[in-house]
Amino acid sequence: MISRLIFASFLVGGVTVANADSPGSGDLVNVDARYVFAPEGFDDNDESVIVIDGFLPSGCYKLTRPEHSIDESTKTINVKPMARYFDTPCIEALIPYQLEIKLGILAEGMYSVKINETATENLSIAESTSAGPDDFLYAPIDGASVSASETGVLTASLEGRFTNSCMIWEELKVEDTGKTVNVLPIIKIEGSNCVAGEFPFKKTVELPASVVAGRHLLHVRSLNGNAVNHLFYKSPY
Repeated sequence: MISRLIFASFLVGGVTVANADSPGSGDLVNVDARYVFAPEGFDDNDESVIVIDGFLPSGCYKLTRPEHSIDESTKTINVKPMARYFDTPCIEALIPYQLEIKLGILAEGMYSVKINETATENLSIAESTSAGPDDFLYAPIDGASVSASETGVLTASLEGRFTNSCMIWEELKVEDTGKTVNVLPIIKIEGSNCVAGEFPFKKTVELPASVVAGRHLLHVRSLNGNAVNHLFYKSPY
C-alpha cells in the first residue's frame, strides 16, 4: 500500500506543511488546484471573483480559507489554496473541492492569476462605462445548475425571487467565453401599482453548442452584486 505521504505527493505535486496552531487542529498545508476560472465582463467598479477547482489528496485533508495577495503594480494575483492535514486513519481517495475567491474592486488592466506562484489564467478588468455598479438591471438569483439532455444539449436553470410585482424579464444573455459561460439575467421594472413581496421564479436557458467538452464555470450575475457560480462538466460523448 502506498504510504499517505507518497500518495499525497504524487497526486498534488507536493504539500508544504506548517506547524499546527493548537493540538488537534491539524497542520496548515498548501494544496494544488486543477483549474482556475476567471470570468470575463468585470469592470473597475465590480466585485471581481475567481473560482478554483481541485482535489484534496485524501480524507485526512480539510479545506480552509485560502490565502491571496494582489500586486497592482505588476497586475499579479497570487492564490494559495489551504487545507488542514490530520495525521489519522482516513479514506485514501481524492476529495473534490472548489473555492470562490473574492478579489474586491480592481483597477482596469490585465491581471495574471497565479496558483502557488505558477501562472495559470488571465483576468481582464475593463474600464466602467457607467456610474452605477452594473450596466444592466439583473434578476436576483439564488441558485443555478446545469443539466444535459440525452442528446448532450446543455441547459442552465436559474432560480430566484423577484421582490416587486413590477419586475419582469427582458433578456437572458448567454456568452461562451471558453472555460466560462456567462449568463446575464436582465430584467426591467414595468407597470404601475407595484407591490412589494417575494415572487419566486425559475428560468431555463439553453447553453451554446460551442461549449466544448470539459470542465466549465457557469457564472450568473445577480442583482445583489454577488454572482452565482456553478461548476459543470460537458461530456465528450
